[in-house]
Amino acid sequence: MTARARREFSPECKAEAVSLVRSSGKTVAQIARELDLTGSALRNWVERAEYAGSSDLSPSGRQELVQLR
Repeated sequence: MTARARREFSPECKAEAVSLVRSSGKTVAQIARELDLTGSALRNWVERAEYAGSSDLSPSGRQELVQLR
């Protein structure tokens, strides 16, 4: 089996995936399969969003906050 090439995702893409996990009622694994992601990557994004505590911010608002800091 060949290893999957490493992909990069924009902050907006990650935020949308996290939003799907939170709002859909589906498991992380189900959403990961639907979005062709690894479960561990999506789980990490969800954990980071929870840890950041700024999950209510839009990606542009989050970027502005980072610049202000």
